[in-house]
Amino acid sequence: MAKSFVGCLLWVRAGIGLVLGVIIIASPVVNGITCPDALGKLFFCQGYLLGWGDVPYICCQGVATLNEIAISIPDRRAICQCLKLAARVLRVLPDRVSQIPQQCKINVTFPIDPNNIDCNSLNTKSLNLN
Repeated sequence: MAKSFVGCLLWVRAGIGLVLGVIIIASPVVNGITCPDALGKLFFCQGYLLGWGDVPYICCQGVATLNEIAISIPDRRAICQCLKLAARVLRVLPDRVSQIPQQCKINVTFPIDPNNIDCNSLNTKSLNLN
C-alpha cells in the first residue's frame, strides 16, 4: 500500500513538472521576472494548493519574496497571468489560493484569485487581502 502511494506521488510530481515545463516555455520576461521565477517562489505551496495539509512557512516566505519583486504594474500583470495559467492547468483549489495571503499575513500586490481576475486590467499598486 505504501509503495503504491509513493509511486502515485512520483507520477503526480512528474505530471506537475511536465505542465510547468510547458508554462515556462510559453512565459514572457517582464522586468526580469519570468513565470519560472514566480512558480519557483511558490513551489512549496503546491501541496496546500492541491488540498494537502496546512500552508507551510516556506510557502509564506515564497509569497512574501514574490510580493517584494512584483514592483511595477507590468510585473504584477505578468505574475498574475502566469499564476492564473498554472492554477488552471494544475487544478489547484481556488479557495486555498485565496486563503494564502490571510494564512501568511501578507498584503499581496498581485491578484490571488485565479477565477475572478482579469490580469490585463490590473492597475492598482496594492491589494490588501488581510
